[in-house]
Amino acid sequence: MRKILPITLAILCGIVTLVDFFIAQPLIDRIGAMLVEGVTILAAFALLLGLLVLLSAHARRLKRGMRPGLSLALIMAMLGTLAVGVLLPGSATLAWLFGYVYYPLQSTMAALLAFYAISAVYRAWKLRNVHAWI
Repeated sequence: MRKILPITLAILCGIVTLVDFFIAQPLIDRIGAMLVEGVTILAAFALLLGLLVLLSAHARRLKRGMRPGLSLALIMAMLGTLAVGVLLPGSATLAWLFGYVYYPLQSTMAALLAFYAISAVYRAWKLRNVHAWI
């Protein structure tokens, strides 16, 4: 019961949000908008928490002297990008950061994900097992 309820709730929320995109009904539109707004707020808090965890982990690494150059570069890049995003929203500098830093990193992550997915499919194919195929 502890696993079924959250999974069922997540599936129902996903179905309502999906139906909201295809059917123009005021009640479903309001519920879908509320769900999307809640997910946006949740994602913002998750991003903030992730940034704080990353910052604290690399601050600890700096204190211990473990690869201080890489940790310092990451912290400076993170704080610089955050400063540009907060102080200059919609500026050419932010557009440059997205165009020449974020989008190439996003493409690299997508390529790595595709490689690992193909690798997993190959390993499942080598097992020749019904469960592996599912």
